[in-house]
Amino acid sequence: MATIAQSTVNTTFKSKFAAVLRNIFIHFVKAHELQAVALVAAEQDRANGSRQLNRMADKFEATQPNLAAELRFIASRG
Repeated sequence: MATIAQSTVNTTFKSKFAAVLRNIFIHFVKAHELQAVALVAAEQDRANGSRQLNRMADKFEATQPNLAAELRFIASRG
């Protein structure tokens, strides 16, 4: 009977340990998904900012060419 009780304890421990590992893995995956979403949003914001700087450079091209060149340089650097 001791063997049956011991195997039951081992099975319970294994299932609990597997559940803990599964929860850690799920948490890890969710964290990385959130990070990926944040990176995509940051890249879109950067692209929008670059477009806005280029539009401003177009407006200032005729009157202030040096400012327009600086704005384009900043836009190209991200």
